[in-house]
Amino acid sequence: MIKPNTEKSNNLKAPFGGLASNTRPIPPNTTLTTSKKSSETTDNNKFQRKETKDNSQAVFHNHLDWLTFNFSGLTGEEFQELLERTGKGLIVLEKDKSWSSGEKAKNYQNTISSPIGLKGAYSSYQKENNSTTLYDVTISLSGQYFTTLSTIEQWELCRYLYSIYLATCSRIDTSIDDYSFNNIPIDEMIEAYRRGDSFDFRKYHSKTDEADPKNPSTVHYFGAEGSKKLIRVYNHQDESLRLETQFRAKYAQVAFETIATLKRGDKSDDEWSKIIQKTIGEIAVGAIDFRDKSKLKNKSKADKSKTKRLNFWQDFIDKIGVAHQIKKPKPNIDMSSHQASFSWLERCASKTLAKAFNILGKERFFNYVYKLIKHGESKFTPQDKKQIEYLRNNVDYLNLD
Repeated sequence: MIKPNTEKSNNLKAPFGGLASNTRPIPPNTTLTTSKKSSETTDNNKFQRKETKDNSQAVFHNHLDWLTFNFSGLTGEEFQELLERTGKGLIVLEKDKSWSSGEKAKNYQNTISSPIGLKGAYSSYQKENNSTTLYDVTISLSGQYFTTLSTIEQWELCRYLYSIYLATCSRIDTSIDDYSFNNIPIDEMIEAYRRGDSFDFRKYHSKTDEADPKNPSTVHYFGAEGSKKLIRVYNHQDESLRLETQFRAKYAQVAFETIATLKRGDKSDDEWSKIIQKTIGEIAVGAIDFRDKSKLKNKSKADKSKTKRLNFWQDFIDKIGVAHQIKKPKPNIDMSSHQASFSWLERCASKTLAKAFNILGKERFFNYVYKLIKHGESKFTPQDKKQIEYLRNNVDYLNLD
């Protein structure tokens, strides 16, 4: 496990907390991701921090923020069970709509989608001299999907995919949310990189996210974009300072198995939530390291065993191991795009409807509107129907007053 901040803190850090499956070796590193707003600017080299009531309090929520998994040779029953378990009854299948999971990736015949933050694709085929239909599938679960899952539910999903389907994970994002905006040591991370006191990644750069022109923010990247390990540090929706680590390929599989193969035993929900979050946090920070190379003659050939971890990084590792938010996250349902449709209806169509009502009278008006509704329903696509079902279940999140 990760060592505490003592004189022995120069010991090597197990990349994923030393908990990976016995079937695969633990690779050495990590990656990054993300972007959003920020508040107070220090200078171009510093991260923009946010004022909080208690800057010293370390409370983190460690969680999954993306998961892409792949399956080969599923039977029809296994395929349907997988869709039901992950899609929560809101899956839409579009046949003969080709899709690729990325450059040089496998091409699929049909797509999968859902309004809950799930997308993917599948192909069906029959082997020679066999009438059984088999399915190859890839599914991606986004941050939106995971906002409605508790820590334990995230672990249960990983365990299910691994133990029942032996899923291959091609991407996983693990995130640490710092609600105080002061515990992720971004300034010290940048400074240590510029001194050359870093391991497990070669590149650092930052970008300005101008999604909100009035309040642009900086996204810091440790690792090369497109690499198999990448870390991003950014202001997440003005709610937290987020450190997000993205793993791909073999690194993703090891991180996924580390979570999926955790054994619960007789632990209470609170105890188990803390263990899961501690593991996710260790995976996130296990991708990179910051150590003192000042006494080495050739920094480019530095060996971790001959260096001591810098105190700021050890302090952060210690913090994420003990302070966690264990309550189930509040569902983060983004209704902005759907709200816009209702707002348009009120702003642009209300006067026209009022005119039609006064011209036709009550009975003829409602007969006319009913005719329009039936005509509109005849144009519904499968996605429209699933989206209506989703919105009907979350209609309280719309502002219709």
